[in-house]
Amino acid sequence: MKHNEIKKFVYITVGLTTLFWVIIAQLISGVPFFSYESLRALNVSTAIVAVIWAGYFSQAWKWPYVRKLIFYRPNLNGTWIGEFKSDWKDAHGQGVPPGRFVLVVRQSFFSISIRAYSEKQKTVSYVESLVLDDGRGTKLLAYLYGEKRTAAIEHSPRQGAAELDLIETGSHQILEGEFWTLTRTTGFVRVKQAAPDLHVESFDQAVDLWRDQERWASVQC
Repeated sequence: MKHNEIKKFVYITVGLTTLFWVIIAQLISGVPFFSYESLRALNVSTAIVAVIWAGYFSQAWKWPYVRKLIFYRPNLNGTWIGEFKSDWKDAHGQGVPPGRFVLVVRQSFFSISIRAYSEKQKTVSYVESLVLDDGRGTKLLAYLYGEKRTAAIEHSPRQGAAELDLIETGSHQILEGEFWTLTRTTGFVRVKQAAPDLHVESFDQAVDLWRDQERWASVQC
């Protein structure tokens, strides 16, 4: 959590605890504030607020209206499909055409991880950052990743980085941006959130689920 979010969390916690304390001690029990019974009411109100926060950080932060009121986090969970293109060339100077691309995001309020799949590679993130800056109008997902083979390829597994802008249009979300590798290749990715509650385990699984080419081509690079 950022510094301003921590302050907001403290203010809300103190405010809710005080509110429930007053309701329980005065309106329900009718006991004096400075009494043993009042302290018991304070403990109960603290427990109530703890349960509320537990529910919020577990699930409620994903709800559109709730997250706009308290701590804004875009919900990037699920499977994203689209295309990528790269400037990589083989030993003969031959490049590769644009290909289908799958991004799988697992996100909680406090953490996020990314797996990506193409026909021949898969990558796994090991450093991730969701950058949200209202002042600059910035919403992007940045991460470092390591590549693993899923088929015979003409290069060794690589490491790289990606920086994807989040575009929210109301009806759907798009991630698009560039990626780099330590072998000095670059590329561009554009994917659309296809299933917020599904995390596929492979490229083939995604292709089986979304056989309609237009679902992929609608977000062509």
